[in-house]
This record gives sequence, structure tokens and C-alpha cells, in this order.
Amino acid sequence: MNCVNLVGRLCRDTELRYTAGGTAVTDNAVAIKAGKDKTDFIPVTFWSKSAELLAEYSKKGDLIGVEGRITSDAWETDDGQKRSKVFVTASRVEFLTKKEAEAKAEAKSEVNTECDAKGEPAEEAVGEKVPF
Repeated sequence: MNCVNLVGRLCRDTELRYTAGGTAVTDNAVAIKAGKDKTDFIPVTFWSKSAELLAEYSKKGDLIGVEGRITSDAWETDDGQKRSKVFVTASRVEFLTKKEAEAKAEAKSEVNTECDAKGEPAEEAVGEKVPF
């Protein structure tokens, strides 16, 4: 089983690029609180629609949830040194930071649900739009 679930903040703005075949891809890191005074920075690669959505709707510092798998890569440098890295390949991303406009719209759509002594809606609630 190779499953990873992370919740953390993006470490930088997303720089979207495309493979020669036209597939969207981006690399970033997610900062995860790993203890009282410790933060881990987990490298994550996002592909296809996840990469495009991340580039369009997120920025450095946004809180995201990532579902994916551990991946490793190994290579040799031009001078013959062996290198490797371990990272998460995301299969799903969830945006957890509320945008300012979304928060304002949500606040405006709240309905007053207070009732008077007879159990009737309070006068200021009558005629307001119910959000469902």
C-alpha cells in the first residue's frame, strides 16, 4: 500500500509548465507542522488538471490537502555522482483556504434563524432568502 495524505501550506507560488506531450506539471512543497517547533517541507509533484487548478486558484501560503503516493527518482550527474530524491506524486488536491470574495459571499448568504417568543421567525428574518 502506498498512500499519502497531507494537509499543509504551499511553500511558493505555482509555476506551471508542460511536458513535450502537452501534459501540465508543477512541483511545489507543502509545509507540514511536525511538532511544537518543527516544520517539514514535503516536495510534491502535481500533474494534469491538478497542476492547472493549483496554478490558477492558489498561491504561496494557501492551505491545501493532498492525496497521493510516495515516488522516488534516481539519476547520475554529469560528473558521475549518483543522486536520488523522494517526493509525493499528487493524485488529488483540495483547496482549504477560503478566498476573501468567497468568505464575503458566504457571510452575505447567512440567514437570521432567531425566533420570537411564539416560535415565529424574528421580524428581520422574514422575507430573507434561504440558501437552499
